[in-house]
Amino acid sequence: GGTTLRFLLPILSMQKKLFYVEGDDTLKGRPLIDFIEALKFLGVTFKFLEKENELPFELLGGDFISNSVFIGSKKTSQFISSLLLVLCINFLIVLNVNHL
Repeated sequence: GGTTLRFLLPILSMQKKLFYVEGDDTLKGRPLIDFIEALKFLGVTFKFLEKENELPFELLGGDFISNSVFIGSKKTSQFISSLLLVLCINFLIVLNVNHL
């Protein structure tokens, strides 16, 4: 589901590998743009195979280029939770949260 996807993407993003990520129709409609933009800011690259900022896509992770990121939390706090729980394992990450 959506929660699993939000925790999986940061884990994949830390790997210096190319991943193909897809999901069923319910996952394709999930709001991922804020999360994807935050990962892009950290240096993760995406190649969207159907629609921009939606599944399916290819994700190329690796070394992050920043230790801080701005992420909107208006839609869901799962983005923030997954980044804090997964990414802080390897380095300090500073989240600037916008609640507007």
